[in-house]
Amino acid sequence: MNLQHYRPEYLVIHKALHNPAQPTEVELPDGTRLPILRHGGSQFRYVSYRFSERSGVAVMEQNINKPSRYSDRARRGEQISWVAPLYGSGLSHGWLIIDNNIADQLEQIPKTT
Repeated sequence: MNLQHYRPEYLVIHKALHNPAQPTEVELPDGTRLPILRHGGSQFRYVSYRFSERSGVAVMEQNINKPSRYSDRARRGEQISWVAPLYGSGLSHGWLIIDNNIADQLEQIPKTT
């Protein structure tokens, strides 16, 4: 697995998203505070993390209302987060984090118009 662009902040955000206390923000090791947002009317939460003007990711907890094997696993108690490059960030891939471990590196799916 290529961890060239992986940042330890992703795991900090993952842990905050799955904190039973459901905090409204996450504090990164450098003291930066980022809001934890809720996606539309759904139940899943995410953090938008820009680490430069042109680069960043969205770290999202697994939406348990989606029909997928990852939703099934999350409903059974696994803590699953997706790290996806923000559009135009220049990053070529993201990551899947399960129970505080990087489970997989994901190739970015090109946007279609």
